[in-house]
Amino acid sequence: MADSVRRSSKLDLSFPYDWSNPAISDEALIINVLSRGIFSDICRVSAYFGLEVVRTVASGLQKSACANKSLARMLCNINKGFSRAQTR
Repeated sequence: MADSVRRSSKLDLSFPYDWSNPAISDEALIINVLSRGIFSDICRVSAYFGLEVVRTVASGLQKSACANKSLARMLCNINKGFSRAQTR
């Protein structure tokens, strides 16, 4: 049954972010991905949900380990990569 496939699997994420809640909300999934800080997973959720959605969720996070300069740099690099991919 296609509906039973967890989004972590559907998006080919490296970690089962929705293991405890297969009906996880989009925002909660994005927060979990941003909190873990795995670049390839952040890229995948940015491509799936849109970079602006991911940035909006990231801006709402409290200042913590997941809302640091590293995350801002990753989102900037993802934006550059998406821009370059569109011009090719």
